[in-house]
Amino acid sequence: MVSERKGVGSGKSVLVSAIINHVKSLDAHKNQLVAFYFFDFRDSFKQSFNNMVTTLLSQLFLSTTVALQKDIYLAISKLYKNHEKFRSKPTDRDLIRTLKERVKASSPFFSL
Repeated sequence: MVSERKGVGSGKSVLVSAIINHVKSLDAHKNQLVAFYFFDFRDSFKQSFNNMVTTLLSQLFLSTTVALQKDIYLAISKLYKNHEKFRSKPTDRDLIRTLKERVKASSPFFSL
């Protein structure tokens, strides 16, 4: 995980984008999953922990095999069905637990 607290316009996003593109292009990492999330100080929606976790789950889902997609879909469906009974939404803790379980079940994983 890359976390950098430099000033606005110091090139953090450009640097991390270059790293992401480089890792994705390496033959040695073709079977590994790469997920990334950019927090944006100008957009409160993109500052949300919940949004980050759901975005990473979505990227994991979209970049994996059909078998693992089914596993991810079932885990997320189960999570939301459990909360549907109580007319509530999954907590950040529920979502991060689901993400951790799915990452552990998948091939090697890069998070930037």
